[in-house]
Amino acid sequence: MEKVLSRENLREGSIRCRGTPRSANTSPSAFRKTPSESTIEESKIQKLAQALMVMNVIDELHTKNNMTATKEIEDLKVKVDRKNQKILRLKESEMDLKEKLMKAENDKKELLYAKDQQILELQGQLLKAIRDMDGVHKAFEKCVERSIKLETENLELKARLVKNRPIKLGELRAELIANARSHMVIKDFEVSREFLEAML
Repeated sequence: MEKVLSRENLREGSIRCRGTPRSANTSPSAFRKTPSESTIEESKIQKLAQALMVMNVIDELHTKNNMTATKEIEDLKVKVDRKNQKILRLKESEMDLKEKLMKAENDKKELLYAKDQQILELQGQLLKAIRDMDGVHKAFEKCVERSIKLETENLELKARLVKNRPIKLGELRAELIANARSHMVIKDFEVSREFLEAML
């Protein structure tokens, strides 16, 4: 069939082929058909029936295609929804990771700042200890100088004793004690007579 017929046209053609008169002629000769005309009409009826079957098949295919397409669309919508939910979860996870990363960076900065403060404090304590050591060293040097000076004065005193033996032992003892106390703080002590005589 060269052109597609609608159902109404097919039905009209079927009715006409079944013997619906095209004119008002109702003579007996009008109802008589030759064998060739009968064959042609049967062929037309068969073609119309085949066309109706094809139309029904096409309708069924359209219906099935529509149902299949609808189902596929619904499935695609479900898949898209799942993908969107997955994307949202991934975005939430990404935000959580960014927050954790920012917190870790802040903690790192705070820790580094605290370490820097501790280093500065330790450096200050080290400088103070060095100054204290310098002070101790200077005090030790002064003590050594005083000890040397005291030793020198004692040697001078011994020389005087050698030159001037008649000096009284009591005055010598008092002078030794005064000399020692003038250079360093010590407890009072007694010098035995035998020690002084041995020095003389």
